[in-house]
Amino acid sequence: MFTTPAQFSEFQKSQVDTLNAYGSVLFNAAERFAQLQLATGRALLRDSTDTAQSFAGLKDSQELVALTQGSAQPALEKLVGYSRSLYNIASTVGAELSKIVEAQVGDTNRRVAEFIDTAAKNAPAGSETAVAWMKNAVAAGNSAFDSISKAAQQAVEASESNFAAVAAAADESVKAKARKVA
Repeated sequence: MFTTPAQFSEFQKSQVDTLNAYGSVLFNAAERFAQLQLATGRALLRDSTDTAQSFAGLKDSQELVALTQGSAQPALEKLVGYSRSLYNIASTVGAELSKIVEAQVGDTNRRVAEFIDTAAKNAPAGSETAVAWMKNAVAAGNSAFDSISKAAQQAVEASESNFAAVAAAADESVKAKARKVA
């Protein structure tokens, strides 16, 4: 596959760059997730303190029922928002990693095509069948990868659609509950 040390060095550099890109995407995702967790923890602590103070000031059971019903809607809204944030992080990471994989596959395909062309030029007479077989195998592999990529993209789109439907239903449920309480 490599006919010169420069080609091997270029390949190694591209592999290190790819690993760096993977690491960068995953590190950024971990950072976003940690920020989300910290913000959620702060909000939970603040809300817990506010709720405890509200419970301390209760005078009768009607106030308890009103406080309990009034705190359910904001809690559900925060849960839906948290879920959306998590999903956003995960889908962004998936899309970025997919781009890296596609670029890597494209680079590998280019290198394999170059290798086959070099092998075909240097092949002895009568090896045309073997070269044609290698080209067909690469074409079949590329076709299979394209099919898998398209299927994966359709699965992602379907899950995004389902998540949006569930989130909309949860929002509507929270709003309906709020209308009943009011």
